[in-house]
Amino acid sequence: MLKDVNLSINEGEIVGVLGKSGSGKTILMHVLRGTESFKTISGEVINYLACCKNCRYIDCSSKAGQKCPVCGEMLEAFEADFIKLSPYDPIRKDITKRIAIMLQRTFALYGDERVIVNVINSLNEIGYTGQDSIRKAVELLEEVHLSHRMMHIARELSGGEKQRIVLARQLVRNPLIQ
Repeated sequence: MLKDVNLSINEGEIVGVLGKSGSGKTILMHVLRGTESFKTISGEVINYLACCKNCRYIDCSSKAGQKCPVCGEMLEAFEADFIKLSPYDPIRKDITKRIAIMLQRTFALYGDERVIVNVINSLNEIGYTGQDSIRKAVELLEEVHLSHRMMHIARELSGGEKQRIVLARQLVRNPLIQ
């Protein structure tokens, strides 16, 4: 059970969350990620971001005042409170698409598919297709030091290798928070 949690995470800062089983680490991650709303939570979970009003591209707050890399309009600073923001608000979905979470034991892989297909599937979800998705998948697998296993079936890999596939799948989204 979480109680009286108070923390600030600055842009670019790396934070680890440790605790015994059942202490609320996963709930905290889900609240910070904004993927679920919890009726019993009070307070604020504020994200300071930059947003393009034209195409709704989301980026770090330090990018406010710069041109949107998608449509060229100006990125504007804004705050989003995941406690007050409706779970159905489109901006909430835009933000959560740019937040990655990697849980300890949940791999969520396509076990019967090859490693590269697992990464390509994530790339397809955000609009990559054809040779672009293959090229980017190879690049991401190189980044997580798993390119030598790209043609292996995912279920046959070790736990650590599966975690690296999950990490590559999360990096697909170019996350603001991971």
